[in-house]
Amino acid sequence: MKTIQELEAMSDDELRVMLAMLCGWEKLSPPEPLIWTRDGVKHVIGYANWRDPSTRLKRDEDLPNYPADLNVLEPIEEKILRTDADRYINQLRDFRGIHWGFCSSRQRTIALIATLQPQ
Repeated sequence: MKTIQELEAMSDDELRVMLAMLCGWEKLSPPEPLIWTRDGVKHVIGYANWRDPSTRLKRDEDLPNYPADLNVLEPIEEKILRTDADRYINQLRDFRGIHWGFCSSRQRTIALIATLQPQ
C-alpha cells in the first residue's frame, strides 16, 4: 500500500497505470497481436499490451489518461461514491480541505488510488 506522499512523487504515467490496474485493466505479457481480416486474409496491424475491463485488446495509448482528464475519472468516481464515499472524500480533503470539489484530475487520481488500493 502506497502512502499519499509516495503517490504524489510518482509520474503521471505511473499513476495512470496504477489506477488502470485497480480498475480492472490487465497488462499483457507478452503482447497479443491485433488482427484485422479483409477478404479472408488476416493482417497483424499492431500489438496490444493491455486488456480493458470489457476484455477488449488495447494499446498503450488507449490507456485512459486519468491524471490529466476529469472526464475519464467520472465513471470511477460515480462508482466509488456509491461504495466508499467517506474514504474517498477524506482523501480529497487532504488536498483541498473543505474545497475538495476543486481538486485537480491528478489529485483525484491519487485519492482514487489511495481509496481503491488493498489495505
